This record gives sequence, C-alpha cells and structure tokens, in this order.
Amino acid sequence: MQDLKRRAIDVMLGIHLGDALGVPFEMMSRQQILNATGGEGVTRPRFDFDPAARKLHDTRGLPPGSTSDDSQLADATAEGLILAGRYHHELQVLLHLKALWHDVAGWGGTTKLSLYEIDKWYREGRKGFGIHPPPDIRKPKDQKLWAEAVPRDPRHRARPRRNARGNGPSMKVAPIALHMALRGGGGFVTGEALGMILRFSRMTHEDPVCAIAAYAVASAIGVSITEGPKAAKRLLMGHVEAAENTLAYIHPSDGVRFMAALAKALSLADEPEKLWNFGSSGRADSMTTVPMALAIWWRHAEDVEPTAAVLEAINAGGDTDTVASMVGAMMGAAAARPHWWPIEWVDALRDCGARARDLGGRLHDVSTLRHPPDGFDIEDIKRGLGY
Repeated sequence: MQDLKRRAIDVMLGIHLGDALGVPFEMMSRQQILNATGGEGVTRPRFDFDPAARKLHDTRGLPPGSTSDDSQLADATAEGLILAGRYHHELQVLLHLKALWHDVAGWGGTTKLSLYEIDKWYREGRKGFGIHPPPDIRKPKDQKLWAEAVPRDPRHRARPRRNARGNGPSMKVAPIALHMALRGGGGFVTGEALGMILRFSRMTHEDPVCAIAAYAVASAIGVSITEGPKAAKRLLMGHVEAAENTLAYIHPSDGVRFMAALAKALSLADEPEKLWNFGSSGRADSMTTVPMALAIWWRHAEDVEPTAAVLEAINAGGDTDTVASMVGAMMGAAAARPHWWPIEWVDALRDCGARARDLGGRLHDVSTLRHPPDGFDIEDIKRGLGY
C-alpha cells in the first residue's frame, strides 16, 4: 500500500480510535478517571466499566467500542468529499443532517440547534410540519432545542450565539485536511483551505474563532502528510497568525484570539498537569480543548508510536473523546510505518476499523485522482431526508 493511502487510513483510524476509547470517560475529571481505573489511568482500550457510571447519559446505551459524534461527523465530511471530489457545501449540509437523524449520542447543543434550523428551512413548506418536533426527536432536551430553532437557509452562516465557541468544527475537519494534503497541500499556501474551512465551520458555529481552531488542526494534519511532523510543528503558529490576520475583519469585538490560547497551551506542553488543567477547564471549547489537543500532538508528533498521545488526551479529563479523536487524527497523519495503530486497539472498535479503513482508502483514491468521485444526486438525497 502506498504511503499516502496508508496515512489517509491512519488518520481516519485515529479519529475512530480516539473517539471510541474516550467515550467511556467523557466529561470525567482527571481524578475521576484515576478513581475509575484503580489509580493507573487509561493505559489501553477500556470498555469494562458499568455504562451507567458514564457522565454523559447519551452514550450509556452504546455497545463497547462504539464511536460517537466525533466520528459520525468526520465520516459525513469524508463521504461528502468522496461523492463530490471537492467541497460541496449543500452536500455537506445534507450529509450532516443525515447523520443527525441517525444518532445524536454525544452531539453538542450548538451543532444540533444549528442543524435543526436548517432542517426546518428545508421542511417549512411541508404541510403540518413545524407545529410539533419530528418523531425522531424523543429526548425532551432535544425537543426543546428543536422548538427554539428558527428556520435558516443552508447557504447562510449560523446565527451568532453568545459564547458558542465549541470544538465541533475542529473535531470533524480532518477529512478536509486530508483532501487538501492529498491534492498536494497547496491550499494551505494559497488560502483555499482557510476559505473552505471558514464556510464549513460556519455551517454550525458562527464565531470565526471556531474556524481558526479547526484550521490549526487541519494545518497540523495537512503539513504532517506533505512535509512531515517536524515541518508541521514549525509552520503551525505562522499558519494560525496568517489565518487570524486574514479573518480580523470578522473577529468578535471582545478581542478573543485563538493564537493567544494556543501559545499558552504550547508553553505548557512540557508540563502535562498544568496543560490538562488548562485544557479541561472549558469542557468542550475551541479556546481550551483544541489548544490542548494541539499541545499534546506537539509534544508527541515525532514519537515512534502514536498511542501515548491518545492516552494522554483521555487521561487529561474533560471532553475526552473529542480531544483524543483530534489527537488521533494528527498522530495518524504522522504515521511512520505500516500497522501504525496497534492491532489490539483497532480490533477493540465495534467494527474492527472497517468504516475508517474504507473512508480513508476511498478519500485517498478520489483526492489523488486515482478514482473518479462517486457522484451524487442532490435532489435524491433531499428526498431521502423527506425534503
């Protein structure tokens, strides 16, 4: 298997592995994780805990080795690139909606509300729809979110919401980074990648800080593939600074800057306890969890194996599955040999990695022009969703 194809697969496997291994511990503090593991922390795939003890109720019914929103949304993003051979915004929107109606275990409120708004826009002409939430929405908290949603044209960016700086765009951006890297990586020089990621991010998160955070993760992945992890580390801050300067005209007035948060996290990269305290304080925030994920990758990027970085991301506590999936994607991009991920880890996934391998291989083949895009009928997808 050629090196680039292997790396594409390892990136997708890294997302699924970090997600699945982190799910049982999501929103636990570091101390709670230590207590649950007899003081040793997470040292291997662990699905032997009572699901009722999980902090996130949505994930308690998931079978061992299952993934959650991180993989679902990254997979949807990859599928859109495979179908179109490029970034097609409405296709991405529809595939996100398809994922939404399939399962919302672990999904963030901002992402769900934004997609409910778009769903209402598509359905607003349907007789009788809009009075009650669809039957697919069973949970009272989701029914409440759906009731609050105001129809929004999918061509328009998400509505501004105070402090809505979630890490949703960062956790699903890896396939876009892969696509750009497999095309040669020039998009990170020309600005094409930033423009694409801004539009992608604002599908659900209006704040440009979320887009810059996602761009930083994409840079780490993309440059690791095209030039190696050492170059990715060297170029990261320059890419983030250029992105912030480019998007300065749409920055929020409160002066929040992702670059400052990233600089803080990187300064703590060699002081893990301090980094973990910083990164888990915001629970699921572009200003805390994403910088921590990047700092963990930064310290481990040139390791001879990828597992220590993913385990650290989980043992830090907080939004364990999302941080671990981001770190997993970045470490996958640094793959230095075949069988980069331990076979016992991959076998611990519910599907033994079949979905990740399939998407990574197909995305490689389409992005490198070895295979034409699978193709799609936008109206057929709409009909399938009831639009």
